[in-house]
Amino acid sequence: MKNRRWPYVVATIALLLIEIYIGLFVRDRFVRPFLGDVLVTALLCCLWRAIKPTGVRLLPLYVMAFATVVEIAQYFDVVALVGLEHNAFISTIVGRSYSYKDLICYAVGCGLFWAIEWAVKRRFKEKKPLYLELQDTEWDFTYTDHDRHVARAIVVDADGFFYFNRLVRDDVFCRGTVVETAGGGVEAGEDFHAAIRRELKEELGAEVEILAEIGTVSDYYNLIHRHNINHFYLCRALSFGETAMTEAEVNAFHLSTLKLTYEEALAEYERCCDGPLGRLIAARERPILHRAKEMLT
Repeated sequence: MKNRRWPYVVATIALLLIEIYIGLFVRDRFVRPFLGDVLVTALLCCLWRAIKPTGVRLLPLYVMAFATVVEIAQYFDVVALVGLEHNAFISTIVGRSYSYKDLICYAVGCGLFWAIEWAVKRRFKEKKPLYLELQDTEWDFTYTDHDRHVARAIVVDADGFFYFNRLVRDDVFCRGTVVETAGGGVEAGEDFHAAIRRELKEELGAEVEILAEIGTVSDYYNLIHRHNINHFYLCRALSFGETAMTEAEVNAFHLSTLKLTYEEALAEYERCCDGPLGRLIAARERPILHRAKEMLT
């Protein structure tokens, strides 16, 4: 996700240079008093995103609130009230001239940033979600006695690393190690988003922002007569903490977290293809990982 930070860095530098130019060389009745105020709130939004590109979904609203507080301070001439009216630096930073037109300009700047960011984020939703139907080619089909809806996630952090589960199994499915996306069955009363957040908290200890739906994969585990409907989502990791894995995940599957680059993840899937379960998982998840990579870049 490093590439998500750089557009904000470039925008911050560009807006800062424009503001400096306006401050030093423009002396008109429109650009300096109005356009400069529009750009300053957009500059603050871009600066925050350049430092921390994830989280703070209502950033323009918070910047507008901050600008409003500053304008209220100007209305009451707080600088003079605290006896700093002779301090040129403080007077310049806080300001001593109130105008309701400034608030309108600040709102326009925040609205402009919000609209542009919304348009950029639409990229995640423009592609039609992937849909795959796969068969179990490892075990013979006899019958299916239940469907299981599963919520799964491709989790990526601000540095572009992906997070997966490593399972060490010794059962009829697998005797060895497999790599799989984090996720699990959707419980009664849950929607897919709630299930994703719960599963990622339990298995990875992760708090996430759900960016977009990647797609759905229908596949089968003939050995246990089950039809899986896997719902995949692209998620941005906001923070990591303690996991809350089940006893089976700890003792039976020896679940642990893998932090991998895209290329390393593909290599892990390939390495696990020496067993039937690993091949089924790879067939299901490699196309999803590839689509997620496309959505991110």
